[in-house]
Amino acid sequence: MFGSRSCSSPFNGFLTLAPRCEACGLDYSFADPADGPAFFIMILMGIPAAGFGVWVEIMWEPSVWVHLLTSGPFLLLTCIPPIRIAKGMLVASQYFHKAEEGRFEIPRRTAETEPPSPGTVGSRG
Repeated sequence: MFGSRSCSSPFNGFLTLAPRCEACGLDYSFADPADGPAFFIMILMGIPAAGFGVWVEIMWEPSVWVHLLTSGPFLLLTCIPPIRIAKGMLVASQYFHKAEEGRFEIPRRTAETEPPSPGTVGSRG
């Protein structure tokens, strides 16, 4: 998937990343998708799932247990399967863009670039 065309899935389980690729040996320690896939999937798929629940309520006005038996599984079926795909896409994006942990860089000042401090006499010339 990442290192060569012979690479397969980067997952050990459903969502657990393998430590390295079995085919090419690519180390997956660079990858940290965190909660990104779950957030995007819940936001994108939660809208149709909520729409389905509202539609069921408006059409039939069922009791709560009917919502638990219809809207609950619909929500799970629209949110859980795409999480693996989204996590794989985020890991691939991190690999492609060489993403790494953000760090603050404090630029060093040299005597040439440092502005004169107040009270010092600069050279005029």
